[in-house]
Amino acid sequence: MDKKLLSIFLALGSSLFASEQNRQIPPPPEYVEKQLAEATKEYEEVAGVYKPWYAGPLLTPSPHIVPVGLLNIQPYYFFVDNKGKYNQDTHSQKIPHFIQHNPAVVVQIGVLSNWVDFVIVPSYYINRQSGHSATGWADLPVGLGFQLLRETPEHVAIEAGVQETIPIGKYDHLHADKGGIDGIGGGAWITRINLNTGKVVYWITGHPMNTRLSFNYFCPAHAYVKGINAYGGDKETHGKVRVGQNFTGYLGLEFSLTQRWVLPLDVVYTYSSKTTFSGKTTAPVGGPFHDQLSLAPGLEYNLTENLGFLAGPWFSVWGRNSFDFISWIATFEYTF
Repeated sequence: MDKKLLSIFLALGSSLFASEQNRQIPPPPEYVEKQLAEATKEYEEVAGVYKPWYAGPLLTPSPHIVPVGLLNIQPYYFFVDNKGKYNQDTHSQKIPHFIQHNPAVVVQIGVLSNWVDFVIVPSYYINRQSGHSATGWADLPVGLGFQLLRETPEHVAIEAGVQETIPIGKYDHLHADKGGIDGIGGGAWITRINLNTGKVVYWITGHPMNTRLSFNYFCPAHAYVKGINAYGGDKETHGKVRVGQNFTGYLGLEFSLTQRWVLPLDVVYTYSSKTTFSGKTTAPVGGPFHDQLSLAPGLEYNLTENLGFLAGPWFSVWGRNSFDFISWIATFEYTF
């Protein structure tokens, strides 16, 4: 065979062998993340819009975890006026105003990898009704979030989480003259499983919208109570409360007016099954199922990509065996 022709065959064979090797070796994660970032940037440029900044909405949980090495804090202040109570026929009946001041802070820390974070939510209550008052720490949720899918131009973000609520709040041995407002905790360990999804939608040129959906299931353990407690009873009460299971769903929207100014909205539905009691008592303990639909519109301003401020009302629009309330919320979110 001609030497020149032989060298061509050898070069072609070497090239094919190298190509086959390249196909068998997956690209490193850094390369994939770089390609996704470039694709997202190109998509935004083609859409002809700015890169939106979001810190909310007010209530719907985020589908994004906090990467390792970063900390996200979101302090809240809730001022709640429980001004009525819905009966089982959805009619709201007036009650003495039950006022609650509730400062809280959501803390998220990236742990282990860029796919897992840790969350803790301490909160405090100041309750007032009919001239009486009570204060105390609420039950403490702690948990982990897992990033199942990251958001790209083609995919929604998906995050799953599991939390455990530690019952540190006062829930029994309550004062007879305070009408139960000193029952700040629930007395039961509560396991919460949640699934959060979200995506920025470029539905109107120049005004993208952030969309979120969150599904949350709460499974409480039994609470053992003595005396007047958060579920009712009297000084002779002694027994076990089977706390009702709960489902809460959120729809969160954030409509961008500009890169910094945003109009958020939350739609919240919650349902809890009935709570029952077994033991000794001469007064009712527990209660029927209850559910509620509420809305939380607001106004949002983002100073930077990592710092945003939100405020707005949160109020019930429908319910059964639940409070008819209006709440005012102020919060900011900062990632560093």
